[in-house]
Formats: sequence, structure tokens, C-alpha cells
Amino acid sequence: MQKRKPDIKKGIPIVILMLICFSAAVFISFAVLTGADHIVSPRLDMWQSRYILFDNGWYIDDRIYRENGLEGEENVEILYGPFVHIDKGNYYAVVDYETSSEQSLRIYGFENEDKIAINEETVLPVESRQVCYRFDITEDIDNFEIRVVYSGEGTLKINNICVYDKQWGMLFHLRNFFMALGLVFLIVTVVLIRPGIYGPSKKRELWIDMARGIGIILVFLGHSTGNPLIWLIYGFHMPLFFILSGYLYRTEKMTVFMKKLCLRYFVPYLFLCFANSLLRVPYMMVGNYTFSGIKHGLFIYWAGSLKGVWRQMPNCMPLWFLPALAVSLFLFRLINSIPFKPVRLLLYAAGALIGYNWNAIAVRAGIPEELPWGQHTVFTDIAFIAIGSLMKTLFLRYKDMYAAWQKPRKYLFIGAFLLSGLSCITIDHLFFSDMDIYFNNYGNILITYPGAVSMSIFIILLCIEMSKAAGPGSIPVVIGYNSVFLFAFDFWGKTLALNYPRILDNELWIVTFLLKSVFVSLLFVLWKNMEDIISRHLLIRQFVR
Repeated sequence: MQKRKPDIKKGIPIVILMLICFSAAVFISFAVLTGADHIVSPRLDMWQSRYILFDNGWYIDDRIYRENGLEGEENVEILYGPFVHIDKGNYYAVVDYETSSEQSLRIYGFENEDKIAINEETVLPVESRQVCYRFDITEDIDNFEIRVVYSGEGTLKINNICVYDKQWGMLFHLRNFFMALGLVFLIVTVVLIRPGIYGPSKKRELWIDMARGIGIILVFLGHSTGNPLIWLIYGFHMPLFFILSGYLYRTEKMTVFMKKLCLRYFVPYLFLCFANSLLRVPYMMVGNYTFSGIKHGLFIYWAGSLKGVWRQMPNCMPLWFLPALAVSLFLFRLINSIPFKPVRLLLYAAGALIGYNWNAIAVRAGIPEELPWGQHTVFTDIAFIAIGSLMKTLFLRYKDMYAAWQKPRKYLFIGAFLLSGLSCITIDHLFFSDMDIYFNNYGNILITYPGAVSMSIFIILLCIEMSKAAGPGSIPVVIGYNSVFLFAFDFWGKTLALNYPRILDNELWIVTFLLKSVFVSLLFVLWKNMEDIISRHLLIRQFVR
């Protein structure tokens, strides 16, 4: 198959120009704030605390919470101060923190609460690393303080708390302007680079890439915290990928099959984990990590990728899919080699039942519910792969009949699967439970599977119809063709989006979705152009030799 190469003459200059503009905007924005010295609050170690440890930052967790006899109490004030004089005026409080559970803090004036215009609690969300909010002091206060409240769950580390005056606030808005300008440069980069140059060969079945593309878009939407339709997306988006894998399955010699599994799944898994770890280095540098801290963080990251422990690998959670799919396809290959069809069907059904009840089985057996590399999902994965393989048999048998149907009949047929899927997933959501394959959460098995399969068939049939008018350069096809790369950096893009300066409400799910889509798209464009440069360089060297 001939792979399309990006047009390097058009792509590279635009990418370089936009990247320079973005870097300049970011540099100026941070330089603006670095020069601001209007800090009201003292050093962090001059704050006061109950129960909490100070070691280059205030820290508390569940263990410290229990050891101090606070178990059962909620919203315990664990950091307060600095009890300084603060004049009447407008101020900005900036808190740098890390937390695994939602926490809160509030502005406080001892016996002077009426002199603070805003004194409600401020939430410290899990996804962010910094909060910045404005408050007004109506009269001078002698004992001004900020109180940090611990909810009693998870970990909380306060790296820095600063209070800035009005002049700093003006600089803060100037920084936001430059960061917004940088974001515009990124968007222009993505828009100007034609997606068609990254599309597949015309020899491929475009509807398969299109279905994958829609699936990846659903993954991006499902991982946008706060999306009200997460329950619907999770009801079928992962089954869709396994069903497509079953559809594409072909019986081959075991040696050839094993080689393909390694090259298509395990090698990309290790490479993408490594790439994510390197992309985290600039984030750690901005977060004031020491060199030894960065080195230690990378070792933990790499060890986590080898052990398949996702909590050691920030931004790599979606990558469980690759090794889980590889093992599932291998087991499906073994089961599919059994000559007796009833036995095969029985094993597929058993896999569905084991996967559905995995959490209860794991508790009884005394083993973890989550296994390395997402291997606890393979039973459910095999069931959906088998469904995809069966769908291929039926599709090949009836495709001529389906092609002969008139459009109204086709649309009614496709709409029936949509209605069936929506009904099943909605009933599951309202009366049973939402699906999440990784955590083995399901509703009613008699509703969960029909809902996931019906919606997957709807997407597939819709893509078959849409692909008739689409080319290899259409956006859903390009996204699907490069699906592994894009979903691998979904969480990385989400981290950037949630920590981007608050020029917009980043916690609004649609803003998170759009921002991370821009960041991941730019990374994709840069990678494809660098890939093209490397491949051309190697070809030139071979020619010279």
C-alpha cells in the first residue's frame, strides 16, 4: 500500500512560522508576570497549620488525617495565615497546588469579615494545578488570612500562595492576551495544513477509517469532564473499536499473526508511553521540579509503562487499549481455531459473563480488580471482537441485497439501530448502571450488549453511506487513519487545556474539548512533518551510498 506523504514544501514553513509565533507569545506572557514584584503575602513557610507537614510545600493525606483523630470530620481547616496587614483595594489570590480530590479555601479577615467583598469558599478542582481569583477589600485589615480546607479525602499539597495587587492584575490580563494570541497561532497552523495530505490510500475501505474517526471524536468528547452525555458515549464507544477489530480479523499463520500483534500494538504502546513521558518534562520544569525530581518522575513513568500501572503514568490512561486489544485478539485467535462452532460460541458467551461479573469474581478470588495493561477487560473485549467477526460474515452475505435497497428503506433500517441503541443505553442509564469497560462497570447484561452493538452498527452503516461521497482527505477519515496517535495524546491535550490561563472557562467541557483538540492536532501536524523529514533523509542517505 502506497502511503501518502505530507507536502513538506507547504507544511514545514507554516508550522515553523506558527511555532515561532506561539513560542514568542508564551515567552512574552511569562516574562510579563516574572517582572511583577507586587506580592503582598510572605514566604510559604511563614504560614501556620494544624496537622499538616511542611517540606517544600504544605502536604496532607488520608493517613495524616486519620493519625490526628480527624476521621469522620469534614472540611477541616489545615492551613491558615499569614495574618498580615492589607490595605483597602483590589487583589488577586494565586494558589499553586496538587490534589487527588476536590478541596477548597476561603479569604478570611479575623473579626473583619464584613470588610471583604467576596468571602465564599473557592474550589480547588482536581484537574487544575493553579487557581487565580479576584477579591476586594473595602477597608484596611490587620489580620488578613487565607484558610485552606481539607475535605478528608485524597492528597493535597500547597506549593505556593501569593496575593497580588491591582497592578499585577493588569499584567495578568496582558499575559492572557499573549497566551490567547499564541492559541490563535496554533489554530491557524492546524487550519492551514490540509488534512488530506495525511489521509490513507484510496485502496482502503474508507468507511472503516471513518468509523474509527467518529470513535476517536467520541473518545475526546467522553474524556471532557462535565460532558452531560458521557453516559451515552461510554455506552458504545469502546465496543465500537473492538467490533471493528473483529470485523478486520483475518486468519493467518501464528508466526505472522504474532509479529503483527507486536508491531501494531506493543511497539506503539511502548513508544507512545515514552513520548508522553518526554512531553511531561516541560510541564515538570514549569512546575519548579528539581533535576533529581524530573529524573525520578521519568523513572517512575517508565516503570509504570512496563508494569502497566496507569497511576504512575499521567496522561497515558487511554493506552491500556493497545495491549488489551493485542491479548484479546491472541485469545480470540486460539478460540477461533477450535473446529466445533458450538464450543466457540459457548466460550465467547462465557467471556461476556466473566467480564460482566469480573469485579465480583476478583473480590472473591482475592486479586486486584484492575490488572496490568488493562488485562481484566479481555473477557469483554473477546465477546465484542467475536460480534465484529460475526457481523463481517453477515455483511458479506447480505451486502448485495443491502446495496440494492432504495435510500428511504436504507435510512429506516439505519434509524432502527439508532433507536434501539439509544433506548437500551438510556434504560441502562436510568434504571441500572452506565458502562465503563476499563472499570468493568455495566448495567443489565441483557440491555448493555444490545445497546452497544446497535449503536455500533448504526455508526458503521452511517459511515458506509457517508464514505460514498467522501475522499481519503476528509477529516473523519484522516482522524480514523491516525487514530492510535491521536487517542494516545488525548489526556496530554486535556492537561494543557485545563491548565491554560483562564481566558475562558476551561472547566466547561466544550472548551476543554476544543482546546485539547487544537493541541493534539498541532502535535500531530508537527509529528507527521518530522516523520516526513526523517524518512526523506534516510532515503537520501541510501541513495548516496
